[in-house]
Amino acid sequence: MITPWRSAAAYAARVTLGSWSIALIVAAAYSLSTELWQGWGNLSLFVPTDTVILAAQLAALTLARKLRTSLPRWKVTAFDGPLYTAVLLTGVIISSLVASDGPATAVDAGFYYLVIGMFTLQLPAAYLISWLASRRLTVAVPAPKQPRDLFSRAGG
Repeated sequence: MITPWRSAAAYAARVTLGSWSIALIVAAAYSLSTELWQGWGNLSLFVPTDTVILAAQLAALTLARKLRTSLPRWKVTAFDGPLYTAVLLTGVIISSLVASDGPATAVDAGFYYLVIGMFTLQLPAAYLISWLASRRLTVAVPAPKQPRDLFSRAGG
């Protein structure tokens, strides 16, 4: 049994955009409640490298659901949650390396971003949304291949 592309992409969009939106809301609420925003004139809650990381997460989760056979809900979450975290970590490390930081600084930035992801509830939200969205995955059975009729071409 397989998952169709449309269902896999919708699932990936729910998990990725839902958890990212929750992180953005929590970060904005924290900044406003602690008045951190007053000292940061150029504070940007959306960094341009986030679009690349979001696209990579969407692609990774879509491919994971499309290429893997259908699983129980807990196995979907147990596989996709760490995949989401690994893509987030890898994306931040690569974007930090592209920004010409050293390898040590890039790895530190990746793990720092994961800690921020826990504080802003991005990672817990990804696991929860993955579990909730996994019940909406459509499962399809591929059509069996028909045996070829060898005698139809021979005219016999």
